[in-house]
Parts: sequence; structure tokens; C-alpha cells
Amino acid sequence: MSGPEVIARADAAKVSSILRNVIDNAMRAAGSQGKVHVVVREQDQYAIAEFWDSGPGVPPSERERIFERLVRLDHGRAGDAGGSGLGLAIARGYARAHGGDLSCEEPRGIGAMFRLILPLEPRQAGVH
Repeated sequence: MSGPEVIARADAAKVSSILRNVIDNAMRAAGSQGKVHVVVREQDQYAIAEFWDSGPGVPPSERERIFERLVRLDHGRAGDAGGSGLGLAIARGYARAHGGDLSCEEPRGIGAMFRLILPLEPRQAGVH
């Protein structure tokens, strides 16, 4: 994981659940020999975390559907028991409840890319 310290205005337990879900999915998709990268940054008034994996990726036609409840892509089921298909739907719900979003984006190269956006915690005057 790389990037500056970023403080979002959010419930720590809910954000932890979002991160765990996205990273677990990325690790499962990438497989034992794959890689998962996480980069954190600020943009405007938002904390942004981007997750890339070296797995098979998510077809463009499925990038919204994977956030529906009980949806699992066929390659996501290969080789493991996997989850229930609820994790990404719940994670997106938590992100949106905090005034942010979770999306599956066009990857940079191979694999999949997810982007989590959450509002930044307002800074106190004189604190940087």
C-alpha cells in the first residue's frame, strides 16, 4: 500500500469492512501468484483508495452488476468456495452511506481496478 496519510470522515468499522472486502476479493481473483496494489490519495475534498489486482479482470458489461446482491462472476467461483455474493453490494452501500462511492473502473493494464471515494475529515484551522 502506498500514498500519504488520508483521514476520511467515516465510521472506522464500516471502512475496515469495505477495505477487507475489496482486498479479499482482489486477492482471491489474483490467485496465489498474483499481486494486489492499493494506492491512497486526496483529490478535492475526498479520500480516494484505488485497488488493482493481476487477476482475470471484470468485463465492462459486468462492472455495475457485480454490486448487485448475490452476484458472483463465474471466474470468481473457480478454485475456491468463495463468498455469498453480498460483499461488494454491502461495501458499496457503506461507502454511499458515508457520502462516497465504490466503483469498478477500467483497469490500467491487466486485472481489475476498484475505486473507493470517501469525504475527507475537515481539517482544523492551522493544522496541515
